[in-house]
Amino acid sequence: MKFLKNLFFIVVMFALVQSSFAQSTDAINYGPSTVGHVTISSPFAAGDLLRNYNADSAIAVAGQAGYGVIWTGSNYIVSNFNANLFFRYDANWVKRDSFAVSGGLGSFRDMAFAKGLMWGVNNTTNPGQIIGVDTGSKAVVKTITTSLVGLRGLTWDPIRVGFWCGTNSFSGPAVCVDTNGVTIPGATFAPGTIYGIGYDPNPSGTPMLTITRDMTPANTTQTVIARYNATSLAKIDSLVVTVPLQTPATSLASGGSEVYTNLIPGKRVSLGLVQSTPHRVIIVELGNLPVPPPVTTLVMYHDTTVATGLVKRLADRDSVAKYLPGLISGYDVTYFNQTTVLPSLTTYKTIILIETSFDGTPGGSLCLGPGSRTDIKNWLASGTTIDKKSLISIGGDQAYNYERALSTNVDTTFARTYCGFIYRVDSGMPSPATMTGLAADIGNTRNLLAPIGTGNTGYWPDGVSTTSGGLPVYKYGSHLPTDTLAAVSKNVGTSYFTVTSFQDPRYFVNGDLRPWLAALFSYAKTNGATLTSVTPQISSVAEKYSLSQNYPNPFNPTTKINFAIPSNGLVSLKIYDIAGKEVMTLVNKTMNVGTYSVEFNGALLSSGAYFYRLESGSFVETKKMMLVK
Repeated sequence: MKFLKNLFFIVVMFALVQSSFAQSTDAINYGPSTVGHVTISSPFAAGDLLRNYNADSAIAVAGQAGYGVIWTGSNYIVSNFNANLFFRYDANWVKRDSFAVSGGLGSFRDMAFAKGLMWGVNNTTNPGQIIGVDTGSKAVVKTITTSLVGLRGLTWDPIRVGFWCGTNSFSGPAVCVDTNGVTIPGATFAPGTIYGIGYDPNPSGTPMLTITRDMTPANTTQTVIARYNATSLAKIDSLVVTVPLQTPATSLASGGSEVYTNLIPGKRVSLGLVQSTPHRVIIVELGNLPVPPPVTTLVMYHDTTVATGLVKRLADRDSVAKYLPGLISGYDVTYFNQTTVLPSLTTYKTIILIETSFDGTPGGSLCLGPGSRTDIKNWLASGTTIDKKSLISIGGDQAYNYERALSTNVDTTFARTYCGFIYRVDSGMPSPATMTGLAADIGNTRNLLAPIGTGNTGYWPDGVSTTSGGLPVYKYGSHLPTDTLAAVSKNVGTSYFTVTSFQDPRYFVNGDLRPWLAALFSYAKTNGATLTSVTPQISSVAEKYSLSQNYPNPFNPTTKINFAIPSNGLVSLKIYDIAGKEVMTLVNKTMNVGTYSVEFNGALLSSGAYFYRLESGSFVETKKMMLVK
């Protein structure tokens, strides 16, 4: 252990010496997993310096950086000292641009990023106001007026749904106000000098408030991050941070204290700024994030690059993607055509295959090629009692492609042995049609209709029969369970399970797409499939309706949305784009009283502002979030 500590010290000193020869860039990365060219196994502890950036390097007048610094999810923004001027740096500390804020004074001494806006305070020019700025338009869009004076530190508390503020310049108590500027009862405490304040969610422990200030007595190389229990407001500890590469006059004044979980992978960190020569933006270790559970589901969509048939493939993908985040969580997404080499399937327990029916592309369909089919068959065969594999396969022409004698892609081992079906007819029912649940969605009828629109015609819901071991799952409306089937399954108990439904997602009408998907997933789970629910119940107690701000925000590509319902009833949680178009449904079902958490996955959406809306009983609330890629 002593040898490792000595090695770590030598490596750090080497990195610092190397950095002293590069003051023109002066953006120092101390980790978290590597220092210089030597790999260190998790050497960092709370209070250790991870990043150390020269905040004067791209500012016209040296020494004019302010106390404010935030991370937006893709950029740092640093405020200029007592001036309406902000500097934007990318993730590698390369200056992008500078800007002023219109519609109000933008001179901020501390900043926070919350509810999709950059918020700031200034203890002299707007001493009792919290100013909200849209970083896109660079305009003030919200002003919160409080009864407080001399606001200095600022951070957002997602639990209290309010802003913590340092008061009386930096000598007053910390006070939390709601979004109307009203002091929240019981949310005041006096930690001493406050230059910056942050909220640490600490997912694996107690949420904390972080307070940055100078050392006592004054110290020219160190600053302090004091930590307090965010609920009881009792002090927990203090972290002493040593900041090299600066030459302060008397003491190391420290400002800013925003805490981020999306800045350095796997880390909770404090982002702040110290006033010295030069001013330096620092990122300090607070702790590790909980190791996320492994992703065990792979969603495979059809190719979206080949022009022929693209309208249909996009329609199928978007139809499923609208509802998928509301049905399962924790999944990867990939695309395939006949020549695709699939990623390693070893770590996955479930594959959801979305295959658009025959679309006339050159050489035939874009269905799974021989190599991909072999990979999936081997993956299914590798299943064991403790690691069962499940394939949920969706598409109107799967029997036509893989079991029809004249098909160029015929693979009877895949179709009959693994999936349990035999091709019978190219269209199991004329349009309009219905299908009725037998083993899944039992007794419920789902409606199908031939799609219309340019590039979207074609209606080929295959009809099949079962092989030995295959079970009917859905039947077409005018057929018997022993006749032409709409979906079949095969369960090899200790190894694998497959369910194949022979409809393209865009065929479903009258709101039947989501319940059909939900029924297939539920049926798969009852047969041993591993699929993660999207609405885990945090608590069975809820005193009132509430919708929390998503966290993290901004996010890329996933974020959590918490909500509470005080009575049993139908709950709807939907996502809308900036134009008001519904893009996803996360929840649409009857739920019991309680507090819930939903994961929203925006992997298939473009960067920008989105809104999420919760409806239950007479309660309706909408909040804004930012997807930044």
